[in-house]
Amino acid sequence: MHPGHMRLARSMGVRLTEPLDLGFLEPARPEFARGALFFESPRAARDVSESVRRTLEQLDLNYFVLAGFVNTPWAVLGLGKTVDGISVER
Repeated sequence: MHPGHMRLARSMGVRLTEPLDLGFLEPARPEFARGALFFESPRAARDVSESVRRTLEQLDLNYFVLAGFVNTPWAVLGLGKTVDGISVER
């Protein structure tokens, strides 16, 4: 693995139809410093490139949380909403 490079390591219920653009998961994003990166609707995400929007649509996740140590994130956990609105791991 290359430093700064993200890849999908494991998923449940995600069917990939094209390559993922995971560039939006840059650990330096201010949203991560506040706790999590959040998209109300992955399909209606604003201020992202078309390739990121397609990635968000494929993943269909709302929350992205960094995992790791202070100043050394090594993973991002993606969470989605269930039918009743409770977040679960995907």
